[in-house]
Amino acid sequence: MKTGKISEVILKRSVLKLLKNSGTKQKNTPVISLDAGRLKFDDNTDLLFATASMQGNQPGLIESVFHRAVNNIYAKGGEPIALSVALTLRSYADEQELKGYSKELNRLSTLYSIPVLSGETMVGAAVTQNTVTIHATGKVSKQTDTMDRQESTEDSIKEYQIVMSKYIGLSATKLLIESQEEKLKERLTESFLAGGKKFGELLSIQKEMEISKDFDIICAHDVSEGGIFAALWEVGDSLQCGLDISLDSILLRQETIEVCEALDLNPYLLYSGGCALFVTKQGEALIEALAEKGIEASVIGKTTNTTDRIVRKEDEIRYLEPFKGDEIYKGLYD
Repeated sequence: MKTGKISEVILKRSVLKLLKNSGTKQKNTPVISLDAGRLKFDDNTDLLFATASMQGNQPGLIESVFHRAVNNIYAKGGEPIALSVALTLRSYADEQELKGYSKELNRLSTLYSIPVLSGETMVGAAVTQNTVTIHATGKVSKQTDTMDRQESTEDSIKEYQIVMSKYIGLSATKLLIESQEEKLKERLTESFLAGGKKFGELLSIQKEMEISKDFDIICAHDVSEGGIFAALWEVGDSLQCGLDISLDSILLRQETIEVCEALDLNPYLLYSGGCALFVTKQGEALIEALAEKGIEASVIGKTTNTTDRIVRKEDEIRYLEPFKGDEIYKGLYD
């Protein structure tokens, strides 16, 4: 199997198919298209659960995994309330490296007011890459149904607009610059790379999710591993619909373009923490509301009542596929 998250085919066949939740109070069972699991807590509140994990030795590893876990909660319309962290260090790591991770985790926990309540730290035998795993717990009001409306898809969803916020590849660009900085300096200036290192400021989707609550959103999704193409497939899978996407409407930062060209990576299959997708009939109004708060967004396509999930670039058409792997691992380890 490839490095990183396992493919959708294997995940369905060897994991999800074998998980049984009968007799519990869960509101949904694990499926590909859900950002977080949901469990009944009381008459007014449900609990949300999400997990994110990643290997690497880059300084931004904690930041990337933190945002991926809490963004999964935000994407379900929830509020993160607690974190649990597991850290496995490479066998030759020193205590200063551990302190660096702890300081960064404390910074993020304080910044977003999400306490770390439990965790485990260990050194792995013959391990060459650190592994960070963060479990996020959140809460959501039972009145917050806009992010959980898969049941409405029996009705026609033809030509709902698909809006993306911010840009694809933000999280991956920062991690790749940290990992491959010397190689990238052969083609790109230090000042240009410094701009990509600041992408950590853009990785939370908290603000756009808050803004989106004022609109009729039938589906929201956090774009993460597998990139924008994987996320779009998951939206289509969730809504059981077709998609018609314009490649030229997908937002990219120049730093991401240059890093991908230097490392021969496809930005549309690249880890994209910080980007979110919204399915709505109020696309232009949502974009205006996001712009007022300094968040760039774009209508990148629409849903269709077909089985085809296509991406257009001028007269060329390609078909979306289920997640098979993420380009970031080619850049980090190859």
